[in-house]
Formats: sequence, C-alpha cells, structure tokens
Amino acid sequence: MSPPTSRHKGGTAGVCVESDAVRLTIGKIRGSAMPGAVVARSRGDYAAGLGKGRRVVLGLMSADAPLAKELAGPLRPRPYLLAKEVPQLMAQPSVRGRHLPLRQFVKDWYAPLANRAEMVVDPLGPDVALGDAVRIATVVHALCDLESMAMPSWVYDYRFEDDEMLIEQVPWHSTLGDSERRDAPAACQWHRCWFGTGFFEVLGVHVG
Repeated sequence: MSPPTSRHKGGTAGVCVESDAVRLTIGKIRGSAMPGAVVARSRGDYAAGLGKGRRVVLGLMSADAPLAKELAGPLRPRPYLLAKEVPQLMAQPSVRGRHLPLRQFVKDWYAPLANRAEMVVDPLGPDVALGDAVRIATVVHALCDLESMAMPSWVYDYRFEDDEMLIEQVPWHSTLGDSERRDAPAACQWHRCWFGTGFFEVLGVHVG
C-alpha cells in the first residue's frame, strides 16, 4: 500500500495507544494510576505468524467495568455491535478513551458469527458528535475496503475539515504518528482521519 499524503497537526500525549509497528503504553501501567491494567505482551505468545514483535494490550481495566457491562448487555442482542450502536458507547466515560467501542466493533467484525452487512447497513443517528461520526465512518470504510464489500453510502457523509488522528492521544508530530499515517488504510485519506492498520489487530477487548 502506498503511503497516503497528509498534513501535520499538533497533538498531545495520551494514556494508551497502539500501532502496527509498535505498541506503546504511556503512563504508569504498573502503578496506581491505572489499576487493574493487563500489561502488553508479545502477540507471538498467542498466535504464530501474525507478526513478530507486534504487541497488543489485552483486557479492560477495572475502571472500565461499567462500559464492559454495557458492551455485554442491552445493546448486544446479537454477538456483534452495529455501527449505529457505537456512538452511544463512545459517549460513555472510559479510562482507555472513546475509541474502545470502536475496537470492540472491529473485534466483532472478525468474529465467526458476524453479519458484516448488517453491522454497517444502517446510518448513524442525527445527534452523533461529529468527531465520533467521522471516526466510525473511517473505520467502517476501511473494513469494507479490506473485504471488498459494497460501501454503505452514509460513510461519505462524514469527513474532517483538517487532518486528525483516529486516537486523539496519538501526537501528530511524533514517531508514532508518522508510523500510523505511513501504514494507514486508503479510507483515512478521504476522511482525513488517520490510523495504522494495527488498529484492526485487536484481541481481548470484550469483557462480559
């Protein structure tokens, strides 16, 4: 995949971010600042041939228990989330950021019982925050591209005016930000919302 071009934008350091080439946990994972965190371990411990040296943060922190319960509860009458259900979950507080339900959506996308067409067919509601809507649309767009699926037309309704990272905590002017944009799906350029394909390598998000 050819690296898409992008503009530079300022950013701030965050708590926990991931990329295809490197996984960085920023903060006191082993200290009291993030109690209950499951530390990152080599992905090779869990599956062979998925990329040497790649890392994945497994599990939810104990402070995310209410959100975890919601992911397992009333909004999950089926074994997968619908894109239109993600905004409500993104609006709930989480120590790991607003992107956590998006990670659950990606995990569900690759689940054996997932009905991918149903997951993306319905548009987002009218009251969804623009930043959340763009991020959801970008992820859906990229996933459909990867599977050569018909694109739901609603994804083209959402686009940033200025380039932003999918995970706000990833600094734009940083080695990590540069790495994410070099490895970004083509959909990122259209929506001006950037993340690396490592975002699709999510394990153990759901706790319920």
